[in-house]
Formats: sequence, C-alpha cells, structure tokens
Amino acid sequence: MARIDRRGFSVGTADLARRRPDRAIGVFNELQALTLPGTRTRIAALSLPYPRTAGSRIAVPRSLVIDQQGTSQTGSRDTLTLNLQPQARERVAQTGMRLLKRLSLKAGRYQVRVAARDDGSGAVGSVLYDLDVPDFNKPRLAISGLVVTSAAGRALPTVRTDAALTDVLPDPPMAARKFARTDRISMFVDVYDNDVTQVHTVDITTSLTSDTERVVFRNEEERSTHTLGGTPGSFGITSTLSLSDFEPGLYVFKVEARSRRSADVTASRDVSIQITDPK
Repeated sequence: MARIDRRGFSVGTADLARRRPDRAIGVFNELQALTLPGTRTRIAALSLPYPRTAGSRIAVPRSLVIDQQGTSQTGSRDTLTLNLQPQARERVAQTGMRLLKRLSLKAGRYQVRVAARDDGSGAVGSVLYDLDVPDFNKPRLAISGLVVTSAAGRALPTVRTDAALTDVLPDPPMAARKFARTDRISMFVDVYDNDVTQVHTVDITTSLTSDTERVVFRNEEERSTHTLGGTPGSFGITSTLSLSDFEPGLYVFKVEARSRRSADVTASRDVSIQITDPK
C-alpha cells in the first residue's frame, strides 16, 4: 500500500493517477520483484517521473529501503539538471519524465521511501510503499512480476534506461495501465524452475481476459529444463499484443506456468489494464 504526502507536487501510484489525474503530477510506478535475465538476483524495479512544473530546472529524488527490523538496506540520491529547450519543456509539462532505478534486495518485506524536491519551485512530495520480495529459490515453480510497456509510452522522456530490460522489451517500462486501442503493449516475465531432479517441460500460457471473464487472447508455448543444464534457472517470456482488435474496457493480462512433472506444480502472475478509445 502506498501512502502519499503532497506539498506542491505529488509522487503517487498508478491508481492515484487514474482516480485523480489533477493531483497525480508525478506517478510512482508499481514496484515489482524481478530478476536480471539469466541470474538469480532479486530486483525491485521502480519508475519515478518528475514534476511537470513548467520551467523547473533541478529535481532531487531520494530513495531509502527499510527492512522489517527498521534497518536501512539501501538508499540513493540523484540530482538532475533540467535545462530544457522550450519544445522539450512543453512536452515534459504534459507527460512528466521517467527515471528507472534498480534496487538489489534479498527476499523479505520492506518499506520503500521515495521523496523528491524541485529546487526551482521548492515543491516537494514523497511516497511510502510496502514491498514484498519473494524468494524465487524455494518454490519448484515461480514467476516474477510483470513488466509492461507500450509503443505510445516511448514518447515519455526517459532520463535513465535499464540495460537488462532493453534486451527483452522494445521500450522502457511504464507506470500507466491505461492504453488506447491504437497502442501496442509488450510484457516481460521470468519463469523460475528449481526442480532439477529430472528434465521436464513447462507449459506457459499468456492470456488477456475481459471483465466479463471472456478470454480474448491466448498464447501457449513450452520450455524444456534441458536448456538450464541441470541447475535451477529461468525462462524469459516476452509477449507483444496489438490492442486494435479489443473493445474498450477492463482486462487482466495473465501468465501461467505448469510443470508436466506434476499437475499441482503451477505458478501465475497477472496485471490489470484498461483499454480506451483513442482521444
């Protein structure tokens, strides 16, 4: 659960942006437990766009991660000089800016604290986010959080990209979960298989289901643990979907994995999205 503090501008959640677009000057991306492709490192990835105040020149975001014992695990401070040309400033005033940060964390529960200050106007904002990072080494089968981006999202100015995600997604991840029918979305997850006793196949299904429980898209593929060389590992799954064939409404984008070794060894992840008519 994210908690918002507003004094001049806000750093909020994607849900806040949908409920109160007039208040959501900055949008704090959904935090997700991820891993770098091909590794076992737990990652919490977040995105923090910047205040849309015209003429802002410097923004100073701070982040701090606290564990359940109240001990600081990691923290950072980034200073950006926003010396923008008039055309770029107008664009930022409409969309904000995107900064990607990657936090390496062990499995556990944390509170992420992020604050930002606009040195030009003195506006400040902060957010607290309770984060659960799963231990992907324990279950026989597990799935990371879903990272979502869209073709339209590439118009959002990005201060810093993520090299690992650049290899698996066409555009940087974004906080928005509302997409026009003219858009195209891409999703990436890691499917972790820790069962090394015998080579087997994992069936992976990607689906899009409407709020009336109608499956409007479904894709099935299979992966063999033979490619993991007898050690625990992961399968990177990327899906790209054009939204032009779908009616406006609420949908659930879901990834399910099932081991053929045992019918009860399954895992799934999903994210809700909204498809709208283009403006």
